Amino acid sequence: MTHIGQEKLLEGSPLYVIYAIREGYPQGSVVHDEGNMTTTRYPWSDKQVLSGALRELLAESLPSYMVPDVYLFLDEFPLTVNGKVDTKALPDVQQSEEYVERTGPRNEVERQLCEIWQEALNLPEVGIEDNFFAMGGDSIVSIQVVSRAKRQGLHFTVRELFDHQTIAKLSKVIGHGSQVQAEQSEVSGELTLLPVQRAFFEWQLPVENHYNQSVLLVTPQGFDDKAQEAIVRSLYQRHDALRLRFDSQKRSAMHVPFSAELLVQSLEVHDFRDISPEHREAEQLKVVNQAQASLDIGLGPVFKAVYMEDEEQGRLLLVVHHLVVDGVSWRILLSDLETAWKQYRSGEPVALADKSSSLQQWGEALKGYVKSHHVQGQKDYWREQLSQEVLPLPVSSEEAWGNEASGFTLDEESTRQLLGECNDAYRTRINELLLCGFLMAYRQWSGQHSLRLLMEGHGREELFEHLDVSDTVGWFTSLYPLILSDAGVSLDDNREVGELIKQVKEQYRAVPDKGMGYGLLRYLDPDSGLEALEAKYNPAQIEFNYLGQFDNTINQDSAFVPAKESAGANSDPVNPSSTAISVMAMISKGCLQVNVEVADNLASAELLTSEYSQALNAIISTCLQHNLRQQLLDQNKEQLEIRSKQAGEQKEQSIEASLEL
Repeated sequence: MTHIGQEKLLEGSPLYVIYAIREGYPQGSVVHDEGNMTTTRYPWSDKQVLSGALRELLAESLPSYMVPDVYLFLDEFPLTVNGKVDTKALPDVQQSEEYVERTGPRNEVERQLCEIWQEALNLPEVGIEDNFFAMGGDSIVSIQVVSRAKRQGLHFTVRELFDHQTIAKLSKVIGHGSQVQAEQSEVSGELTLLPVQRAFFEWQLPVENHYNQSVLLVTPQGFDDKAQEAIVRSLYQRHDALRLRFDSQKRSAMHVPFSAELLVQSLEVHDFRDISPEHREAEQLKVVNQAQASLDIGLGPVFKAVYMEDEEQGRLLLVVHHLVVDGVSWRILLSDLETAWKQYRSGEPVALADKSSSLQQWGEALKGYVKSHHVQGQKDYWREQLSQEVLPLPVSSEEAWGNEASGFTLDEESTRQLLGECNDAYRTRINELLLCGFLMAYRQWSGQHSLRLLMEGHGREELFEHLDVSDTVGWFTSLYPLILSDAGVSLDDNREVGELIKQVKEQYRAVPDKGMGYGLLRYLDPDSGLEALEAKYNPAQIEFNYLGQFDNTINQDSAFVPAKESAGANSDPVNPSSTAISVMAMISKGCLQVNVEVADNLASAELLTSEYSQALNAIISTCLQHNLRQQLLDQNKEQLEIRSKQAGEQKEQSIEASLEL
């Protein structure tokens, strides 16, 4: 058996000696506490259990970046002639057969969770002690993990995942039943519009019917119009929002029943087999643009699946009006598409998973939640966010005639660092680093030291114990204003960049309820006063949206993969942009992709994206250097403490020797 223990290195010091020593104890586990010493016994043969126990013990006293990932087990330590551990004679960890990189699952629940995390984080391997957020997890991926676990009978919340960030800890709070209310029959009747849907009608777009989201996919071998019909039918059966119809004058919404007529309206098939290759792309673009312009929020449909048949690989366009879909919804729809195709291909009945709580239930719950003391208590915060003076955007001409688009892509290694170890430096998450980078870029681009953003969140916060919308299609997005300021930080060196990262993190985390309360007060509480303040100060100048990681939804292993051709125009050209600057970031194919649109009466979009790219690289460099510097400082402190202890021992030995004389 093995002792795992910890002792204080010196009295009054926060440093400990952590050790694991093999001894001849009988089988079984013993835990006892003797003063400031705690000892636990584990079987030496079980390296995974032992390394996990060591990691858990270390994590109680050390920051995450200092907890070792690798544990090496020796029968004995090599010693110097003075009886000290000979560190130079220790074996190379990387070359050792005893090398333990990750702690594997110990039971079926942990095995299931490991597979779910691997898929959601697009990683080849996950251990039960690996930190979800250190590996690139975020709030959107958290929703996917909760949804996928639920389908396997494992029930936990996003909040529990945030509180228990390793599988070893999360598995202890897993439930196998659910108290969630989710109607499985067809939802009917009226929908209480969500705040973002109310915002849409306030925009009064010239062509409200043409404001979509879409994806163009390459179809797998064997796909045909019969598969298309079966899959679309199953999507309608699971996702009630696809049957919504809207009255823009009354600003209301109603579910229509599913029917054969509705299914026919939602399906288009085009035969491209006789079209020559040189004309095929032009014809395809014509078809997708016609489909984009064919949706109707009042009469329907608001969802279409357009199959373009080809001799080799066909194309499938899925186009949905934005009123009933958002970024998280696409992950759900594409996952259901894969599941339905696998069932159809194998000859099984196409039957998707049970529904989660409906958009209708969510809307009704929000209507009551806005009256709560918790939400009402946020009024002063949001009034302050709207009332603070922010300099106007730097214009180069009086009137904007359109937008200039630009963008950049970070390489895979930089993206991995931005998702992972960079966040260890200042205890951040990727969206905070992205915001800091944009503030730095905006400062260089405009010469201004603060800005007001219109932030987009996923809007699926866990507000109600009885509701779960992790698998519900709909437009849940939360919109809220956020002021970021550099507070006079000079940015002359890495330490200044680090200071700005911390300031941005604090400003971002000061937002209550991740911004949910703003939309509720603004659109569901007429006495909040936010509408008048919004009209006076116009917060919607710069839109910022981090869409998260899409590699866990569509990748090289998927049956349906993204097509390279255009999916057509998601919005009618006469519809104006809602903001003067729009920033959209996402992870695709392992790389961070950033797209920026700037009104053409402002300074160059290309210059802004260039500054943004440079700022993110500076942030990556700063975080990595901070981690390295911190590791060296910790090593030096440890060495000083050891030397101090050795000096004390030598002094005691000298005194004892003098007394003996």
